[in-house]
Amino acid sequence: MAFDYADAHGIDLTGATVIDTLEPCCHVGSQPACTDLILAHGIARVVVGSVDPNPIVAGKGLRILEEAGVEVVRDVMREECDAINRHFFHYITTGKPYIVDGRRRAGESDSEYAVRRRELYATYAAVLAGTESDVPDESFAHFNGPVQAVGADEVVIGGHRPLLLEAGALACTDPDEWLSELGKRKIDSLIVESDEAFERLSMACQKD
Repeated sequence: MAFDYADAHGIDLTGATVIDTLEPCCHVGSQPACTDLILAHGIARVVVGSVDPNPIVAGKGLRILEEAGVEVVRDVMREECDAINRHFFHYITTGKPYIVDGRRRAGESDSEYAVRRRELYATYAAVLAGTESDVPDESFAHFNGPVQAVGADEVVIGGHRPLLLEAGALACTDPDEWLSELGKRKIDSLIVESDEAFERLSMACQKD
């Protein structure tokens, strides 16, 4: 997005510094390879916090930049950047979504819970709600079943909307297999609001 903005506004980035919490990718997926964009724009220096644990990257992106003459500064605020990317790291290394506790906390007021819930919804990929959810349907992306791939139409201007997954989808299902299926469908993180579902899933996946 930064490069697109620069291109659209005629900004010359030659000699500039790029600061990344995560190592620039070197493969083409849903987006172009970041290393290609960096080199094409004449970036002189790249500052990175975390190395990407994805086996198809795993330091290769940094090596490509260094071999092309870009100055690379590694491990800047590594601990903080690892924390920011923890759900992505868990997803990449296990193939399952990172579990986030979205249940109401003891002593939490309606307004406090609403604010925390809104922040979670803006950050994570999907919500596993109870059979009765008091959140308006417009808070969620459209879905057509218990599991759905995350697509471009699920990102809206002005904010992200998570997929809504019904807790009933977990019934009579092995939690580990269910989480693996979500992972295959590119759902990297899951907010769990149901007490029963949280207890079942907490044994099968890292949680926060």
